[in-house]
Amino acid sequence: EVRTPLNTVYMGIHYLCDRLHRGRIDIHDLQQTLMDIGLSCDQALSTLTQLLTYEKIDSGIETLNKTTFAVKEFITEILQPFYVLSKEADVALRLCFSPGVEERLSSLCLYADRRKIALVLTNLFSNAIKFTKGIESAEKSVIVRVDILDNYTRSSAYRRESCEGRGVVPDDCLSEIENVKSTLRVQVIDTGPGISSSNLKQLFREVIQFSPEKLQAGGGSGLGLWIAHKIVKMHKGELKAESQGEGFGCVFTLCLDLERTIAMNTAEMEDFLPSLPPPVMPSSWEEKSTETVLVTSVLIVDDACLNRKMARKTLNKYMNTVYEAEDGQDALKVLTDLMECGQCVDFIMMDFVMPKMDGPTATRQIREMGYEGVIIGVTGNALDDDIKHFKTQGANDVLPKPLDVMALRCLLHDNGLFFNEIQDDFKEL
Repeated sequence: EVRTPLNTVYMGIHYLCDRLHRGRIDIHDLQQTLMDIGLSCDQALSTLTQLLTYEKIDSGIETLNKTTFAVKEFITEILQPFYVLSKEADVALRLCFSPGVEERLSSLCLYADRRKIALVLTNLFSNAIKFTKGIESAEKSVIVRVDILDNYTRSSAYRRESCEGRGVVPDDCLSEIENVKSTLRVQVIDTGPGISSSNLKQLFREVIQFSPEKLQAGGGSGLGLWIAHKIVKMHKGELKAESQGEGFGCVFTLCLDLERTIAMNTAEMEDFLPSLPPPVMPSSWEEKSTETVLVTSVLIVDDACLNRKMARKTLNKYMNTVYEAEDGQDALKVLTDLMECGQCVDFIMMDFVMPKMDGPTATRQIREMGYEGVIIGVTGNALDDDIKHFKTQGANDVLPKPLDVMALRCLLHDNGLFFNEIQDDFKEL
């Protein structure tokens, strides 16, 4: 599953090189070939990510990084890219909230690992469109339905106002109060090929593919649903699939517990919170939070020559000055030479694993030199512990390889930096 898309990349690059050598480049053919290469790269990266996630879950080292976030905005955001894919696949895609659910979601939220739940939903949406696309039918549709399920439980509590002064709480002071446990239910309903009862029993096992030669056209690792199921179990939720059989479509149901947001007025908040002194902020805090600086220079630190070369070509589009270093020691030397001349760089892109001196060590020593600019780790070591280690050594943030330029721009913006596309003088070959 990794070699197949890489084969497209390999052949596509050689095809373009041959056409360039012959001087026979058609702009539309060039665009289509590059799009095919890009899609194949994404497919290979997705499969590799699934393999690594599978390994971490199977080894018991996968952890959850839980945060609180709004449900409606989250689902809408995850679903957005699939409208384009569904249109290309001639599949009608709709998002439906049951009556009253949108209003109720304003006071409810999810406390979960946002990235991992996004992975679960992405897998469900992608599968629904992919399999529905492959059927021969005049009406092909995928509906994402969002509900809230309430489970009422009763517990005993005593009425304090009527029981004061009594040593033992009598029965007449006990009352039944209702506790409401709300559960988010997301159903992905498709009109695809359906699943037989025997295959439903195996659906969430690893490396399971049903009729891949007919429906998946060689795509998919067979790990996606296994990973999704495990992630949901880690959240103490439920993921199940239903189908009336082949030819009747499928319904995938995800259930996760919701948390109730607390709404208090100012007086209630003052009573609820202890008296604390106001936080001490640096005098320049406000300016730093709103000020943005145009990036004109960068230092790229990577022991892979081709990685540095492609990063330089990419970033030269946005800034005039790009410095390079092949390891941590070399980076220290480049920065020392610049500082001695009264110069510096706006930000640093730092690899993790390098000979002589690795990225985190170099980052710590660069901070000790007094460098206050932005340092972004760019690494293939995308494990949580490695990212945390990089940040503790002084990195502002960490991006996984392959580098996503838009993600880099977002991180720089979060740290008060931005860069614009500059005019270059393009010359014909």
